[in-house]
Amino acid sequence: MATSDNVVRAGLTPKFKDVGTLTKMLTFKTGLPSIYRDDTDANVYVYSPPVNEFEITKFVMYEHTQRQLEEIPGPAIMLVLSGS
Repeated sequence: MATSDNVVRAGLTPKFKDVGTLTKMLTFKTGLPSIYRDDTDANVYVYSPPVNEFEITKFVMYEHTQRQLEEIPGPAIMLVLSGS
């Protein structure tokens, strides 16, 4: 983990642990994540948690199909789970 002023520790370290602040920050809602289908393409699923820095998009591709992705203004990782 990079050095940062916005890290709240709660254990597993000899550094200061601020458990009170951590428990105030947490939400204890349970359930499945909100995953929705793209309005323009039923083969696109998006998980967008309430943080700007993170999103997962799943593209379901079938044989002999192609897709051109829009430019992403920042770091991105693409995983191909099967196929080529």
